[in-house]
Amino acid sequence: VSAAVAAEAATAEDLPASLPSGEASPTTVAAIFVEFVYDCGPECHYVMGVPAATACGLLKAAIKSAERAANASPMAPVFPSLELELRELSFADVRSKKGLPASSLAKISAWRPERKTVIAVERLLDGGAASQAGLREGDLLLSANEQPLSGPVDLQLALAPHAGTRIPLQVWRGNAIHTFGVDVASLPADGVDRCLCWHGMMCMTTPRAYEEVWGKRRGGPRGVTVLSVLLGSPSGEEEGFRSNTRIAAVDGQPIHDLGDLWNHGHGRNGSSGRGSSGGSGGLTGRGPQASVVVSLVDGDGFVYVRSLCPDPVFWPTVELRLTASGWVRTISST
Repeated sequence: VSAAVAAEAATAEDLPASLPSGEASPTTVAAIFVEFVYDCGPECHYVMGVPAATACGLLKAAIKSAERAANASPMAPVFPSLELELRELSFADVRSKKGLPASSLAKISAWRPERKTVIAVERLLDGGAASQAGLREGDLLLSANEQPLSGPVDLQLALAPHAGTRIPLQVWRGNAIHTFGVDVASLPADGVDRCLCWHGMMCMTTPRAYEEVWGKRRGGPRGVTVLSVLLGSPSGEEEGFRSNTRIAAVDGQPIHDLGDLWNHGHGRNGSSGRGSSGGSGGLTGRGPQASVVVSLVDGDGFVYVRSLCPDPVFWPTVELRLTASGWVRTISST
């Protein structure tokens, strides 16, 4: 969503300063603010901003780069990945606990003098690129395609031009250096094209990364995941709602996708109201005093039930949908 806002800011930047009489002035975007949530109980929220001018410059450079790549090799964009999770270890830890020699540390330090870290495999996707190559949890990744690795960003930069190809990966395991040939996975670079702010919960179709960690529901829909809970909303932390959970049911009705969530309220009370962009009606049509019972599932498979009191005046349901002409916002009319 933040990238989409930045894209709109970049578009607005190119508009004329004055418009013909009768036309509305374009909205000026000064900065893009993003909320980060860390599940470390209690949840920590951080709000960080990027100046619109900076975001516009980065986006324009990225678009030009993508256009050049498309002209050179017209194909759908992909995201290179080893399909694993990483953690950083200090030089002191890898010396004392892993026995990594000083010569290996010197190569990494020469590459990134300001950092004193090494990356280790935290978790592997079963059947993924790294797993099939023979990597294990706890392996230290020293270099990829002969580029030293001091952090996750180094690995991503090393993988960037090699999606779908095999590269050498140097690993420290069992007091010895091993070299593995890894076929870099080419993951689709599909972005978010729809999300809902539902009673203060930012919801979207469950991301692929979540499915891999939580386990895919074979033959079933991807479901709806709560990415963030907005402070002061009907679903605020004081009500016991948390981010990084999947919405399983609302008032006993299973939720398979965002459409179920968007249509739920009107399906129950029979209202036929419609949103401002033609979408089917909102989720808060039962009146401000009615409660909503939500069943959620966390990453460990535990199910818990919470209730909230809707506030359609200050917290209406808002849909953001990416169309051919840009992002369209629909606010529930009930």
